[in-house]
Amino acid sequence: MVTEKGNKKSDQLQKKFEWQIGQSRFYIDKRIASYAAPTKNPLSTHGEEIGTLMTAYGLVKGSPGISTVGLTRMSQKNSSEKGWIVRWKDVREVKTNPEKCEIMLKEKMFIGGLGGGLGTYHIYCTPENFQEIASICQVFYSCASK
Repeated sequence: MVTEKGNKKSDQLQKKFEWQIGQSRFYIDKRIASYAAPTKNPLSTHGEEIGTLMTAYGLVKGSPGISTVGLTRMSQKNSSEKGWIVRWKDVREVKTNPEKCEIMLKEKMFIGGLGGGLGTYHIYCTPENFQEIASICQVFYSCASK
């Protein structure tokens, strides 16, 4: 289901679109496109506990390296989601695949430093919202490319 937030139909740049397919959530607005889904990796949801154990083990064994890694892991918030975020200004091309209701965002070269970039981000839509989302992705991309 697509929910759009915005007052004017003609002012597409003010709209925000959010929809969910299964447990995957997609979001686009004039600045970014993003995807999030629950992770199936149990280690990613227990960072603080793993960090505590590593710190204690490092202290007992006299290993400052293990303790440091443990303290770092303890300070990181638990993450139960995987996903991505890409800014429209970092997109070099938008491709669509109507048969799969898929929109592909191709990343520009050298984003995020030397050697970064050239990633491809996939936005999946429902048959009902594909045309609308594909069209608005093209608008956001075009505006960011100027």
